Amino acid sequence: MISLLPGHYSCVSVFCLALLFYASQIVTITEASCYKHGILLNCINKIPDSSDFTSSKLESIQISNYEGDLTIDLPPDKNVHLISSVQIFNSTIHRIAPRYFADISGGSLQTLTLNAARGDFHLDAQTLGGLENVLQTLRVSVRTLGDISYFAELKKLTTLYLGLTELTEVPENFGTVISRVIAMDLSKNKLTRLPWDALARRIQNVEVSRIRLANNPWHCDCSLRPLLELPAEQISKITGFECATPSGVAGFTLTEFQAANLCKPLPAEELNRENESNEKGVFEGVDEYPIRDESTARRSSIIKPGESVDPDIQEGTHEEIRPNVNTEVASAGLSTEVIAVIVAIVVKLTTFSFSFYVFSSSAVIEHPSPPRGTSGGPKSGVSGTNNNYTRDVDHVERQPLAPGYRDNRL
Repeated sequence: MISLLPGHYSCVSVFCLALLFYASQIVTITEASCYKHGILLNCINKIPDSSDFTSSKLESIQISNYEGDLTIDLPPDKNVHLISSVQIFNSTIHRIAPRYFADISGGSLQTLTLNAARGDFHLDAQTLGGLENVLQTLRVSVRTLGDISYFAELKKLTTLYLGLTELTEVPENFGTVISRVIAMDLSKNKLTRLPWDALARRIQNVEVSRIRLANNPWHCDCSLRPLLELPAEQISKITGFECATPSGVAGFTLTEFQAANLCKPLPAEELNRENESNEKGVFEGVDEYPIRDESTARRSSIIKPGESVDPDIQEGTHEEIRPNVNTEVASAGLSTEVIAVIVAIVVKLTTFSFSFYVFSSSAVIEHPSPPRGTSGGPKSGVSGTNNNYTRDVDHVERQPLAPGYRDNRL
């Protein structure tokens, strides 16, 4: 057995040398190379050059572990390949030559994927130039995106994945992008709002499959109303949505927020009390009460079903803002009673005065009766021979206040 040991070690040495040889070949390939797999050109630590486009037909290019600029030394008119897909993984890109993706694909690029593609490059009119009418799918992840307003110029874009791109807001024209997408993923960003009206219109289209919005600090208020008014089967196309603010609805899914019915219109009687209302009853969360346009601009509360209502919040605590209702009613009742008494007294006095006037007009008066006989006769208590009756000097005759009447036959 001892004599066999040298031979045994010789075999092991040969095997190790062979292994090192193949390993060196693998390392060489890993360092910088492009190799083909059918219609796929796979480039590691390098980008394609003119020599990679001389052989069989290519349709897809994959670049990984590359650091540098994206440039091409192949004249666009010499590229006979129509590349439909370009994928870049785990690379650091310092600069992208203008129209690079259009030139390397022969103007036929339909899918562009940038996964963990770090660097200072931008996806704008220069880098995406020439793809406006061909690019259908754009996937960008694990990098910080800045201005994405040029995405609205990609008229054929129907699939958009922008997960883990540190987005904090979307441009004003992002509604145009939403109006074209069939599938969209905006998860794991820092977005608080989207053009919800545009999204509500889009998900009503039967072509739309899924909109992923998970892991964003969404702010839930009544700007979501266009979505809340949709049927459940359409809302279900939006996945992963969860309210982060305000605190009163934190953790609510879109379906739960819809079921809470927190965005009902203000009652008609309250709207009538609002002068020149500007839709200030918009729900701002349970802890952010909607501002009503009253004379004192007080906050009124939105209370969940079954939740107790603070009397100070419900009725108000300041007399100058909201006087006691009972005091107003009592004051109003006392004033009415006083007015009623005064009216009754006036009516009584008027009636009494009118009655007295009528009575006075129809009463008799007392006046001396004209003397009978000679005008110069003595005024004594003894009657003359020609008189019909006798009367005393102080005796008066009571006659009605009417013209004297004498019967001519007497």
